[in-house]
Amino acid sequence: MTQTPSPLFHAACVHLPAQDELYTTSRPLMSTSSQGPAVLISRIKLSRDVDSGYIDSLEWQKLRPPPNMAMPAGGILVPPKSEPDQGTKPDTILFCSQGNLSPGSGGIFLMPRGERPIPCVTSYHGRSFNSPYGATIHTDWSVWFTDPAIGNEGDFREQPMLPPQLYRYDPSTGGVRAMADGFQRPVGVAIDGGRERVYVSDAGTATIYAFDLVQLDGSPFLMNRRLFAFASEGAPTQLSCDDQGNVWAACGDGVEVWSPGGSLLGVIEIPGGATSFCRGKNDELFVCSGKALWCVYLKGR
Repeated sequence: MTQTPSPLFHAACVHLPAQDELYTTSRPLMSTSSQGPAVLISRIKLSRDVDSGYIDSLEWQKLRPPPNMAMPAGGILVPPKSEPDQGTKPDTILFCSQGNLSPGSGGIFLMPRGERPIPCVTSYHGRSFNSPYGATIHTDWSVWFTDPAIGNEGDFREQPMLPPQLYRYDPSTGGVRAMADGFQRPVGVAIDGGRERVYVSDAGTATIYAFDLVQLDGSPFLMNRRLFAFASEGAPTQLSCDDQGNVWAACGDGVEVWSPGGSLLGVIEIPGGATSFCRGKNDELFVCSGKALWCVYLKGR
């Protein structure tokens, strides 16, 4: 679709169907600010051929995130609820903010289109998160997100106050729980609601781990941690589950697709590898690859 000299197409990769817009976040970019590097959000407006529906042009705009949502990384479109008064506004993106050296920065935020981001949670037991990176939303509306120490490794966050963990945020109560630990660099998370499985990608071990999501004493817990897949090339970052329970992962060779049983079904090869992706209209798969943004048309999906 397009290429740039800077790595502006790195994470997030969120498509707003109603607006036919695509949002991505960059890698940390050099900045003259005393707060260190910066991340930019790209908003890409898609235009389509009237007859075929295929993309024929795009308008690209670079946006600077608001100060309270520093260094955004992963993002996901918030699905609408059935009752209008119970849900968030349409075209709302949930962003993971890695934070910077400012006290209290970092967390997960809701950003309705054209409005300022709203903080959901920015600390755990009074301690700042490390660098919230990837998130997904369960059918019960809980938000699951990863928290590696990427910011400290990149010198834009203080020393970690917490281990690299997976968290669950319950918007109905405002409560946050640590759900899994023992990772090196947990970055991606996906949930297969039909099988009640949670998948976490660890960039430190190039591995995807699987857990069973169970209810014990009225609360969700993760059990039976197991190695689900080792990336064919590079390290897995963003994850997603499809309706068949297959696990899609952004990896060093492109987008790898694994069966629920852990067999590699195939690879959508992307030059330079994939860092994030999302589904669009007309069986489209948008793929971020750092300095390039790709659109792959899938057949029969």
